[in-house]
Amino acid sequence: MKDLLEHALDVAAGSGATHAEARIVSSAKENYEVKNGAPDAALQSSSEGLGVRVIAGGAWGFAALPELTKSGAERAARQAVDVARASATAATQPVVLAPAPKVAGVYVTPHRVDPIAVPVGKKIGLLMKAEAAMHGRPCVTITQAFLTVLRKRTWFANSEGSSYDQTIFECGGGIAATAVRDGDWQIRSYPNSFRGNFGTGSSGDTILISVWRSSGDTILIS
Repeated sequence: MKDLLEHALDVAAGSGATHAEARIVSSAKENYEVKNGAPDAALQSSSEGLGVRVIAGGAWGFAALPELTKSGAERAARQAVDVARASATAATQPVVLAPAPKVAGVYVTPHRVDPIAVPVGKKIGLLMKAEAAMHGRPCVTITQAFLTVLRKRTWFANSEGSSYDQTIFECGGGIAATAVRDGDWQIRSYPNSFRGNFGTGSSGDTILISVWRSSGDTILIS
């Protein structure tokens, strides 16, 4: 990945860019849901691509492609420079960047286990357990539990010599119950109404995918 970034920066500079940034992003996402005692959804998706942002002729230009190849890096860099030169024809003043130090580093969200690597059966089992805790009242007609897991890795480099390799894990989930009685219906959810709280932290040495409380119990998956 570093070689592709450096190649994109070299091509951008050779095409006339006075500043260039290149990044590669690779993402994986999973969504699971259990409804009324049975799995209702299990969706997995992934994406990756390379983007180049430059200053040429005093204006910004950007281009991105899904090809993590040397030729893809070249095309993205040249397209970004072309966009910048086109933008410069309408710019009222040139872009001037503030001074910035050269930095480099690696960051990974604190975790014990990659949540994407946790077996699907374990994730569904957690949801089944959380969803089952809402059973027992005749007026509760719909019970749901849901979970979202995201892994996003980004490689970055710029023409000033800065670079980083960053991996972010984000997890969250929640539960919801719908009750119907006397011609009225109500929905209550936890922890909120938009399918769960999401975070990138860990609880001790256990990665916190989701927390639900039922009768004083806390449910974790690690």
